[in-house]
Amino acid sequence: MQNAYFMPVKVTATELARDSNSILDAVIHRGETAVITRHGKDAVQIRRVRGVSREEILRRLDAVRFSKEEARELTAAIQAGAEVVQ
Repeated sequence: MQNAYFMPVKVTATELARDSNSILDAVIHRGETAVITRHGKDAVQIRRVRGVSREEILRRLDAVRFSKEEARELTAAIQAGAEVVQ
């Protein structure tokens, strides 16, 4: 996780290959962001995943049987959330 106080950790592709465990530990356990460089240029960013994927949410929602009223309320909430994001 990149925050206002710390810059992402810059790591070369060679360093990642040599010491991937400690780099992944920094990302996973300390919430740091690692930027992997190749030939001196930023190539990839590794950061911790948060929450669940869209696919997982849809899979979970698909397993629930909503009443018509609940479905209307859920649809309205999703549309309101989409308007806020735009």
